[in-house]
Amino acid sequence: MNKKNILKIKNSKKYIYSPEVIPGGDNKDFFHGDDSAFARHKAELIFKTSLISQQLQQRKNKKFATIKVSLKEDAIAKSHRPTSAIFNYKYPVIGGGDIGEIYVQVNEKSLPSLAERLSQAKVQSEIKFNKNGEIVPKVGKLRSEVSAIQDIELYTGNDKCSISDVELAQELLEKKREIIVELFTARKNETLSDDEISSIYKSFVNDLKLQFPTIEFVAESRFFSDNIITLFPKENSNTEVVALLKELKNNPIVRKYYPSPILTIAKKDVDAENKLSTFPRKEANQSYPKVILIDKGIRSSILSTWVNDKSDALGSDNIEDYHADEMASILIGSKHLNSNYNYLEDDGCEIYDIWLPADKYSFDDHFETLPEFTDWLYLEVQAARESGFRIISMSVNFQQIVSDSEYSFLAARIDEISNRFNVIFVISVGNLDDKKYRSEWPKTEDQVFRMLARFQQQDKVLQPADSVTSLSVGAVNHIENELITFQAPARYTRRGPATAYGIKPDLVHIGGIGDPKNSCFVTLDGKNNLCLNSHGTSLAAPHIAKSLAAIDLKSNENLNTNTLKALLIHSAKIPDCLSSKNLGKEAKDFVGFGFPTYSSEIINRDETSFTFIFEEILNKGQIAEFNFTWPNSLITAAGKCKGKVKMSLVYSPTIDRQYGQEYIRVNIDASLQQEQIKNSESKFGKVVNSIWDNRLGSELNYEKSLIDHGFKWWPSKVYERYSKNGFGNSSNWRLRVTSQVRDGVAYPLEGIPFSVIITIEDPTKKATNIYNEMSQSLIALGVVFQDITVRDEVRV
Repeated sequence: MNKKNILKIKNSKKYIYSPEVIPGGDNKDFFHGDDSAFARHKAELIFKTSLISQQLQQRKNKKFATIKVSLKEDAIAKSHRPTSAIFNYKYPVIGGGDIGEIYVQVNEKSLPSLAERLSQAKVQSEIKFNKNGEIVPKVGKLRSEVSAIQDIELYTGNDKCSISDVELAQELLEKKREIIVELFTARKNETLSDDEISSIYKSFVNDLKLQFPTIEFVAESRFFSDNIITLFPKENSNTEVVALLKELKNNPIVRKYYPSPILTIAKKDVDAENKLSTFPRKEANQSYPKVILIDKGIRSSILSTWVNDKSDALGSDNIEDYHADEMASILIGSKHLNSNYNYLEDDGCEIYDIWLPADKYSFDDHFETLPEFTDWLYLEVQAARESGFRIISMSVNFQQIVSDSEYSFLAARIDEISNRFNVIFVISVGNLDDKKYRSEWPKTEDQVFRMLARFQQQDKVLQPADSVTSLSVGAVNHIENELITFQAPARYTRRGPATAYGIKPDLVHIGGIGDPKNSCFVTLDGKNNLCLNSHGTSLAAPHIAKSLAAIDLKSNENLNTNTLKALLIHSAKIPDCLSSKNLGKEAKDFVGFGFPTYSSEIINRDETSFTFIFEEILNKGQIAEFNFTWPNSLITAAGKCKGKVKMSLVYSPTIDRQYGQEYIRVNIDASLQQEQIKNSESKFGKVVNSIWDNRLGSELNYEKSLIDHGFKWWPSKVYERYSKNGFGNSSNWRLRVTSQVRDGVAYPLEGIPFSVIITIEDPTKKATNIYNEMSQSLIALGVVFQDITVRDEVRV
């Protein structure tokens, strides 16, 4: 059967337009006309606001404070938030915590007027006639917003750190760790001037320096503006550190403080066998995929021939740990070393070698603080990018699990580097400690649930695998026998979700089975010896990086990073052992979107399918609508559409860590719609759901269900439908792409870039004309497209 390449729509701007704005609906009363209950609620909020005002009078700094405003569960949608009539420019929203929890800036001047504003909400319900002459509630904006509030509290020291000051002090002193301090970003308004804001920040720093002269203050980053400072109590006593933490707890400008994470790179004892003699050699005039490797430095004489360039910023440590060599051997020759596995990429890979310090101690020698490390990383990636590399393999984690409610600053800085230099980080999700591995994944569902219930260790993914712009990678088994299940989560791999239900890992690949004596997977060390027992998610990540780089090479480096990620995610499949609906949550948390295929299979498809790419930028108020026709070979005699359709979406989100679980500030959604004809009238309706939507609607609260199961705000989405007998009564379809921003967020001036991949196919492989039918119908509709592997337009 002939192979056909994926096509990219060239005239995509033709399908972008700005529709007429439809006014929003009526205001909602969350007390549903129960005036007495609303009156009690209103009085309670006024009382709490007055109490907060009294608490503020006891503080030294009365010019700045933060209140936590919790919303009712059915009021967390953007249209219901109390940010128009109440929390507007007078009381600005400056952050957030959990979903439906906003942080509002107040002070001694604004709190009395806030209480007065709450008191103005009407208690008595009103009615009106709608356009049909029916009597309906008439709800004022202020009453609606007051009714949407669940609670109001003062943001205090207890909200700033998840562990006690005593535990934190012990951690700082015993492990020589610095303190990461995140500050609120105060906003100018009628009760707080620019000069007062500047004074608040200066007083905070100056007072700390005066009280704790031996505490080291690390200079602010040259590249990141995230309102973070770093303190290093290197030579201080326990009493001094506890006193410092007390000051941080009491100062209202401090949002969070916590110990910096510790670098960890998995170490393995290796079995040395005979030296390699047939390992792939670089050929002249041959192009290879290009990957930046951030690790401990390549030392193998065989592997070094593939190093295009390397960083010398940290020098060469003489060590006996060859972690980087193993990663490089996977990038360069995993197929050669593991010849039984035909899903691996072809051998050969040019490497830009960025050397990390070998262990915690040498890491501390080079970097006093973690923010200093991120500044170094910024410069190293910038240099590698200037050399033409943009895929990064980084099997490096820090000994800190991702938070349910706070997006890590490490992840945020990696996101900023990715966006600044147009690169993709591929990051391992981290391993369990050797003695804390799970049992092998059982063969039956009941046994799986029992195994997971018995496992009591913390197995959540490690930072910075929560990075939104990166692809985070877990590991699965690559063999099948009586004890081991093929493509089941490896014993050592960690699981998601990331902050606010984010899908992490994104993908999985092979990293060796969790057997310390024989992982059934082969790598190469720095002395050119074969390693037969190495395993870990760190070995899975380079496979994903290699596939990305191979796609990039085969597409002449013409695809943007969203499209590269979308293609790999689009190709992924949930392993059979996790495909049961009952294991849906486990599949999401352990394997994300699944196990991808290799680049040649991604780019070259059978004629029984048709795949196209639609990439564009949505500006404020714009929508993308792209019409197409279902292939004739997959239309039944009754006019129904059969076969399989899959759509994957990746977009570039705006991220703000100040808003807690709502850190992703913009959203792109795509829907595949089919024309629905009834009584000579037609309209388009959504007919393909998210792969996670089998649970959507099981929750009482629709908005939370969208977040938890549909992943409304997650920047990677996959939709899929298969029908053997067909559905609908029209062959007319369209792709519709829309966007939204969170309440109070300005739409990005540069727009929101996105990429959509759509595949229509016959899973039975009988309909061999699908490619030709689809391409010809698109040409008839005026669509201009091209093969992604060439620069010229496709001629069909």
